Amino acid sequence: MGVALLAVLGGGVGAVSWMGTRPRPPPPAPPAPPPPPKYGSFTAAVEQTRKLLELEPCDRKAVLKLSEALLKGDAPREAIGVVDGFVTKCGPYERLLWDKFTAHKRLSENDQAIAVATTLMESDPMDVDYPWWRGELLEAQGKVEEAVADYRLSLSLLPRAKSIPFMLTDALFKAGRPCEAIEPMNLFLHFHPDQRQSTAAETRLSKLAEAKCEMTTGEGRAVFHAPVGASAFRGQVKVNGKATGTFIIDTGASSVVLSRSFADKLGLDGSFRQVRVRTAGGVKVAKLTSLDAVEAQGAKSKRVEAVIIDDFGEDGLLGLSFLTRFEVQLDSKTRTLTLRARPKTP
Repeated sequence: MGVALLAVLGGGVGAVSWMGTRPRPPPPAPPAPPPPPKYGSFTAAVEQTRKLLELEPCDRKAVLKLSEALLKGDAPREAIGVVDGFVTKCGPYERLLWDKFTAHKRLSENDQAIAVATTLMESDPMDVDYPWWRGELLEAQGKVEEAVADYRLSLSLLPRAKSIPFMLTDALFKAGRPCEAIEPMNLFLHFHPDQRQSTAAETRLSKLAEAKCEMTTGEGRAVFHAPVGASAFRGQVKVNGKATGTFIIDTGASSVVLSRSFADKLGLDGSFRQVRVRTAGGVKVAKLTSLDAVEAQGAKSKRVEAVIIDDFGEDGLLGLSFLTRFEVQLDSKTRTLTLRARPKTP
């Protein structure tokens, strides 16, 4: 009986040992990590501003924060939807269209971005940025002439701009009219003489030299006086050796301007390229031309860019396309403006 009991116990031990080798079921898989926030670190801002707009649907501050958070959170398509929804419900909001322009541009939807830029230009014709925003996209589409027109407008709105002269210069080279780039480069060097040796300036000046485009300078001297109470300097200006008129002298205008009636005296038929320029009365449609010679007192220069404006109220305006060829000195005490020929560089 003891033997039998040992046999049973032995069998039991064997059974226990066999049961211990059975594979255990795998542990349950750890829960999947939560997906990253849809808008990254800007998720909270998106959610917060959405709630604000639910309470005040036409809150401009909130919708602007929302559109900017969506752009930063890499959701340009949603940003466009937010802008369109707000404008439909609450009316135009110029600043919000900046974000729509950016969103379309980021999505490479250039036609839509151009349309937004056009709307912005119509809403604020005196804004310097909207034309070159559109110009860059037009140039990317190969519409170089349209881009040139937009860059010209931006430069007339802000003649002292640093980057726009280079945009216009490069576009004129693409358009096959390199020598027209003399004027934007003259403007740049007039306002930023310390940048003459910069890589950007030297590159363009070298291309002008290669194209045999001479940077025309001015000769002689002139002194204009503004009587007490006068709002502007005026002087007698002779153009192309044919006609003399009374011109406003304006150091803030990018180009020489001729009235239609004065251009007729010169025999300029007006069949020139159409451009848009800033004047004291706002943005005007003009015709671009080149004058063989301009002389004011003893100051004179050749091949001067000018624009013809039909409803301009004076004979003309002597702007920077002539003035940048001289050293310009304004004395507010004596109310005089002096032009002197620049020293010749060796």
